[in-house]
Amino acid sequence: MDTSRARKENEVDGQDYHFITRAQFEADILSRKFVEHGEYEKAYYGTSLDAIRSVVNSGKICVLNLHPQSLKILRTSDLKPYVVFVAPPSLEKLRQKKIRNGESYKVNSI
Repeated sequence: MDTSRARKENEVDGQDYHFITRAQFEADILSRKFVEHGEYEKAYYGTSLDAIRSVVNSGKICVLNLHPQSLKILRTSDLKPYVVFVAPPSLEKLRQKKIRNGESYKVNSI
């Protein structure tokens, strides 16, 4: 993961994060080098395609939990990802399962 924040004393560049300047991070955003990125407390954080490539090229499997919008970037890359979508059952199915199992259920209203 890349970040534009300053490195803390106990952190190792390339191990804890890839520390880059804010200007470089913004240039990389414009160049579409990130699968996902965001800003927190005035610093950018992001998962770059290069970081994913590095994991894959080392013979490891890179498991990511991405926002669905990020899949567009990943699927058009050279990485050829396997995409697994896990969806919860409907509330009605959960209710029916609780009834079958003899469990009580509580309906919360918003």
